[in-house]
Amino acid sequence: MSEQIEKVDPREIEREMIEDAKRRAEDPIETAGLVYTMYLPEFLKRVRQLSARGRARVLESLVQYPLAKKDINLSNQLEKEVFYFADSMLQAKFIMMQATYLESQQELLNAVESETSFEQVNEGENNG
Repeated sequence: MSEQIEKVDPREIEREMIEDAKRRAEDPIETAGLVYTMYLPEFLKRVRQLSARGRARVLESLVQYPLAKKDINLSNQLEKEVFYFADSMLQAKFIMMQATYLESQQELLNAVESETSFEQVNEGENNG
């Protein structure tokens, strides 16, 4: 028995991959997950290179940013990079947590609506 080998057009595969990447790029949750995943190893590598005082400055800056009226006090490029990675990852985590919260809230709302509908049907049957 000879099996038919399906002819595959590499351009078609590439087009599908590009379309899939565009769809994922338009999804903020997907983008946040990618940012977090990509930045974490770089953040960890750099934070290990900081001195204790450098870590303290970065941590203080992260806690105060963007609400503090004073400027961020980072003394060198490494501290600025760690701050940038940490801030980006915190924003990504916020987006992912917010999406999870909204999804859970919607599920709860749907459950309440379903329960209300069920109760209304039962009341109609009991009254009729």
